[in-house]
Amino acid sequence: MWTGTTVDLRPGSDYAVAQSTCISLNTGGYSGWRLPTLDEVNAVQGPDSVYRVLDPAVHIDQPYGLKQLDYKNPQPSSKLIFIDHSLGSLWTSTPAGQGKVYVKRWTPPGSRGTIGVTDTGRSTWYLSAVCVRPMEPDLLQLAKDAHPPTPVTGIPQLHSIALLVRAEDAINADDFAEGISDAKQALALDPKSIRGLHDLGIASAYSGSWAEALSSLETAHSLDKNLAQTNDDLKWVKAIQKQAAADPNATKARVLVHDADVAQSDESFERAIAAADQVIALEPSWPEGYDRLGLALGGVNQWQDAIAALTKAVSLDKHHETNAKQDLKNTKQIQKDRKDR
Repeated sequence: MWTGTTVDLRPGSDYAVAQSTCISLNTGGYSGWRLPTLDEVNAVQGPDSVYRVLDPAVHIDQPYGLKQLDYKNPQPSSKLIFIDHSLGSLWTSTPAGQGKVYVKRWTPPGSRGTIGVTDTGRSTWYLSAVCVRPMEPDLLQLAKDAHPPTPVTGIPQLHSIALLVRAEDAINADDFAEGISDAKQALALDPKSIRGLHDLGIASAYSGSWAEALSSLETAHSLDKNLAQTNDDLKWVKAIQKQAAADPNATKARVLVHDADVAQSDESFERAIAAADQVIALEPSWPEGYDRLGLALGGVNQWQDAIAALTKAVSLDKHHETNAKQDLKNTKQIQKDRKDR
């Protein structure tokens, strides 16, 4: 990630001033800037650089440049083209011997820039600084992995996606306060993110913040009424809110069901068994605890116990609120297939 234009240096600045200026820089909502290496400068300005329009791409016009971000490339990259080629020479952080660093003059795309060497302690009136920083986390890769339905239109959306990945990790670790915080930060950058509203709604529900949970999911539903998942989640939150009002153990039991699901997806079957056992201890009349227990027992090849737990889940699931019936059918089929081998 590049600043896109030079940062202001006072006349007669030396390398230490240029370096400290980047380090202390806070722009575009980002800190952690530094001077680029010579290789980084050459990657975006030199005879071997690729200057092309990426499609779809994120185009961010800046006073002196155009940043192009390709989030569909298997190896996401960022290219910076300088439109104003009168910027003079730039500091790099690459050593060129004791007390010396490389500098390079910016030139039009396709031409070879002039590389020079200067003393780090030399005061200069003509060297400028452009600052760089790493993607944090790799926003381009996260955007690519998210398979957005429409092209990402800017850095705020990329940053929002990264925050939501972090929010979902926090929710999976039962850190619902962190999940809420990250989801809110993501929504500040991309207010119409259905994924962000969903994450905020789920984290709020698990923490017992019912008003925020319902508000978030209702907003998501209003943005896309045809999205089945959002509609299902909205119904689920309303149901568990009602359940929690009548049962002091309900919210804790729901978190444990969530823990069992996360552990099951990670194939941490012993952890899933422990969480399911706690659900059953808190809510012995719920089918969810027995359903999760049966699935986890199947994961450790305890087939008879798994079938017994799932049979119990089916008997308790009077209103077909779980997948216990299908889970029992699948488990019996897996057991049969293994016996036939």
